[in-house]
Amino acid sequence: MQNDIFKTNFGQYALSKRLGEPLVVFLSGMDSFSSLQTFQPVIDQLPDHFGVLAVDYLGMGLSKAADRDYDFSDELQAIYHIIDQCAAKQVIVVAHSIAGVYALALSQKLSNLAAFIGIEPTTREIITNPPRDPEYVKAAEKFKHLTQAQGSSWIHAQLDRCFSKEQAALIWQTSEKASNALTTDDEKRLQSIFDSMNWQSEIKLPNNLPSIIFTEAYRKKEYCRSEYMTNHRQSQVIAAGTFHYLHWEIPTEISKTMIDIISSL
Repeated sequence: MQNDIFKTNFGQYALSKRLGEPLVVFLSGMDSFSSLQTFQPVIDQLPDHFGVLAVDYLGMGLSKAADRDYDFSDELQAIYHIIDQCAAKQVIVVAHSIAGVYALALSQKLSNLAAFIGIEPTTREIITNPPRDPEYVKAAEKFKHLTQAQGSSWIHAQLDRCFSKEQAALIWQTSEKASNALTTDDEKRLQSIFDSMNWQSEIKLPNNLPSIIFTEAYRKKEYCRSEYMTNHRQSQVIAAGTFHYLHWEIPTEISKTMIDIISSL
């Protein structure tokens, strides 16, 4: 893997990439604990001839904070150009959490998109009309009353459980650096990106696109009726894992499923 940067007129994106076919693009969620580093256990299990591209958002992971204001459209265009410059024949997008929204928009722009792998991608339903089933209420209550320190301790414990000692320490260090570097203006900028997303949009993944979604069991029905589910014969929702960062917990299952999908393309 080669570390690189992609320069825009509003900031520089940190990348980790390896050219090859097909190109597997990893897009993280948008928080201090989401970075290209957390996908490494999945990447390590992919064949060497697969291309890999992992991108950190501005102000997250290894990317520095933005130089000026920008919006969702600006960032989407930047990520599209980052992918496009790799000139891959086939692209597989792996999206965790809010990155699912980016993947939906990218699916309208990438003519070489061959498959989608979602890791609890953010649905319009969960934003605009959250289910009120007991399982959802229970899941929300689990973290509702945690202090910031308690929340950090919980995340730290999950890192120690899911990664090697060295990997966990590296991810924690990156997260702390990113958090310490964020200013109030940067946090407002990130919130403005979230606010600028069109949550009422009717965009869905193309029906002929293979789509595999990993989720905790209680959200399976939500994903089956979501904009990420397609009619492709290989599309499915897989219930696995116990918390939102499923790629930390079940990297082997995710990488194996990815290899199976790619081998059938």
